[in-house]
Amino acid sequence: MSKTITLTDEQHAALQAGKAITIEPPKPKTVPWEPKGGEWYTLSNGNVKSAPSLPGFNQFGNTFETKEQAEAEAKAMRARNRLAAYVREFAPDWEADWIDYGQKKWFVCFNPSDSNWESSYIKWNKSACEVYMPEDVANTLIQKLNSGEVAL
Repeated sequence: MSKTITLTDEQHAALQAGKAITIEPPKPKTVPWEPKGGEWYTLSNGNVKSAPSLPGFNQFGNTFETKEQAEAEAKAMRARNRLAAYVREFAPDWEADWIDYGQKKWFVCFNPSDSNWESSYIKWNKSACEVYMPEDVANTLIQKLNSGEVAL
């Protein structure tokens, strides 16, 4: 029984030109990692605990293979929550309008090249991880972060 294999134009041209080619088997499909018990997870309060062996325990994506991974994620989660609390305190009525491309949605980020916090904005393309705020709140926040008055 014969099997037809369809080549790309580049592969076909290489064969026709007599060039040496290497044939590799397909890469195996990877199965998403699931905890089996004994791993680590982050709690909503930022604590890190050993994960039990329960089906579906990773449904929130907060289970990690190592304690170090869980602790790093907990630290990032606490920082994001502090940012959101800051915005709620200093701009309680502000809301990003994703229909209005003219509205600048400001956020803060750390620049490791000069070890300072900066603010920037976008007008569309909402990120799942950013905390957006009005410009005046972002500018005040980066001043406080850079002076050490506020920490994340």
